[in-house]
Amino acid sequence: MKAPIEQAKEHILQYLMTAESCVKLFIVPCLQRDYEDYSRAMNSAKIQQELKKRGILGRVEVVSNEPEIIIATIEDAANGRLDNYLRKRGLGH
Repeated sequence: MKAPIEQAKEHILQYLMTAESCVKLFIVPCLQRDYEDYSRAMNSAKIQQELKKRGILGRVEVVSNEPEIIIATIEDAANGRLDNYLRKRGLGH
């Protein structure tokens, strides 16, 4: 398996290489947890060279925080503890 930064480079290049000539801004959306890897990939010599060659500005933007996985027992849900937990974090109704 490749390092995360290498995976990010491949992902960026996959779309950058197929960008039409009218594209002037290339925004790469990512999760918060992947931001550092995608930023490093975007700043790599290979990608910067391709951006410059095509006259495109590129940047990475966080579009979402990492999704959380919550495990609760039936008892937690039935007794309202799950609802309380979600409400305290702004995720409940």
